[in-house]
Amino acid sequence: REVRDSERPVRIAAQDTKVIRGFLPLQDYRGRPELLLTVTMPRTVYGQARAAILLLSLCMVLMGVVAVAVLHLLIDRLVIRKVTALAAAVARHAPGEAPGTPAEGRDEVQALSSTVHGAFEELDRTRLALEASRAELERQVEARTAELERAYEELLRELAGHRQAADDLQASEQRYRSLVENVTEIIYSMDQDGRITYLNPVFERTMKMPIAEALGKHFSALVHPEDLEGLSESAARTMAGQLEPWEYRVIDGEGQVHHVRSCSRPIVRGGAVRGLIGVVTDLTSLKAAEEKLRRITQAFLAFGSDPGENIGQLTRLAGELLGADAALYSRMEGGNLKLAGGWRTPPGYPEETPAEGHLCLHTLRASEEGGTLLRDLPSTPFAQTDPAVSRYGLKTHFGCPVVLGGRRQGSLYVLFNRDWEASDEDRQVLGILAAAVGVEEERRRQQVSLQESERRFRAIFENAGDAIFIGRGHEIVDCNAKALSLFGYSREEMKRLDPRALSPPRQHGGEASRQVLS
Repeated sequence: REVRDSERPVRIAAQDTKVIRGFLPLQDYRGRPELLLTVTMPRTVYGQARAAILLLSLCMVLMGVVAVAVLHLLIDRLVIRKVTALAAAVARHAPGEAPGTPAEGRDEVQALSSTVHGAFEELDRTRLALEASRAELERQVEARTAELERAYEELLRELAGHRQAADDLQASEQRYRSLVENVTEIIYSMDQDGRITYLNPVFERTMKMPIAEALGKHFSALVHPEDLEGLSESAARTMAGQLEPWEYRVIDGEGQVHHVRSCSRPIVRGGAVRGLIGVVTDLTSLKAAEEKLRRITQAFLAFGSDPGENIGQLTRLAGELLGADAALYSRMEGGNLKLAGGWRTPPGYPEETPAEGHLCLHTLRASEEGGTLLRDLPSTPFAQTDPAVSRYGLKTHFGCPVVLGGRRQGSLYVLFNRDWEASDEDRQVLGILAAAVGVEEERRRQQVSLQESERRFRAIFENAGDAIFIGRGHEIVDCNAKALSLFGYSREEMKRLDPRALSPPRQHGGEASRQVLS
């Protein structure tokens, strides 16, 4: 360090722990450093101070050791022994036993001992209470378990009942679904705005349209425009509670028109009408059958006196109603089939042909009811036995026998150049027409018989040797040649005469001829 004395600084530095040196620079007359004065002194005071500090430290350490020993003895006596005794008592403590007598004294350890002793007593009381609670809880658990077992058994019975009800419901739903999906009618529902919300599978078969394409559409999209107004009014009346069937026309996915009839009723939820549910029946086949029966009836009413012309009308009607390429009627005469009626008769079709091997003979011999249908003719034996099959390219033959006097005497049949299937309705139509042909054939036979009878009567009438008159009241209807020659009149003159004019005024008995003839 540096120590200033007047204006000359003196620098002092410790050489070691025993010696200290001082340095003073000396200047010349020009004020420049010329000499360095060095002074060396022993560090006596410093050594005494160090010795004093060391002694003081030793004294303090000794005092600390003594203090620690004294403190240890005090802690051991006042704390550790009591705590050790308390721990031993706690370690020896068992349920139902007291932890021993609390430590004597009035210090904190005695208070701790008393607290622990009280805690053990409280624990004992708590343990006893817990044991009592456990016993009560076990009793309640046993009672609750028995109750739950009874409830479980009851639940099992209820579940069995629910399961049976569910099985019955599922069976009912299956029956309902089977009924809905297999009926021949369309089942539908629509909302109050007229949008279709449900359709059963029959819709696709009838309307040739996927169900998904129709759902959500307004019902008017399927209805014939000419019938829409009336159907809309009927739907409004039905929603108002006035139930009524309604007939109208719809247009399917292929553009074909169907005649249908719907029967509907309102869907009511929450006291409000939410739409309609109903059944739509396709009347197209029925309407077609009605039209066919109407035409058959008209044909019957239009019959004339000539059975041959009537048979021709029936043959034509068979071809038109069944949509055939040709319709014919052949009757058996001896061993041949004679053509007696035709519609669109193939050119060059024989008027008379041997019956053996002919399609008509098969019809007459078959035991089928409702006519005989032969399809795929080129692959049948008739392609070899009946020349018409290959000559006219026939594919289908459908015939029905004509019965006369209880015997099959002819066949009314239709021919197709395509494959064709006969429905029950077609069989019924051809059966009706064949029966009508049988009636006309019977009339024809009766007419022929009557004409033959008249011919025989006329021969006897004309060749008789006596004059014969046929009269009606006071008129002469006819007379034979003998009468004409006897009275000398022509036949026309004779018919204009009064029969009484040909008699004498009086008869042999005297009676007046006019009176007798009257």
